[in-house]
Amino acid sequence: MTGQTILVVDDDPSIVSVMELLLGMEDYQVLVARNGEEGVAMAKRHRPHLILMDVLMPEMNGHMATTLLKSDPDTQHIPIILVTATAQMAGNIATNTNAVYTIHKPFEPEELIQKVAQILERTSS
Repeated sequence: MTGQTILVVDDDPSIVSVMELLLGMEDYQVLVARNGEEGVAMAKRHRPHLILMDVLMPEMNGHMATTLLKSDPDTQHIPIILVTATAQMAGNIATNTNAVYTIHKPFEPEELIQKVAQILERTSS
């Protein structure tokens, strides 16, 4: 399904650019937030179909942002993929929150697109 909205929350401009390009090529609408605080606000405002969340960011890290989103009835249904080089931290966050997935940096473009498509298909049915 195309036209779905994905929120990318990451402070690394090069990662954001790659994700925007890859997701845009698949006809997803991409929103961008540069830190967890901005990501939480944008998720509440736009209610994306999926969130790609970095873990280590300034202002508010991905763990705190994920916890806030999953504890809010308005956003708790939004699937979140943690995109991080810190596998252990991502695993701990995924264990402690509901419907959180992980992709490890560096990621293969095909892996990102496949994971996004699988999760969106699973959550839209």
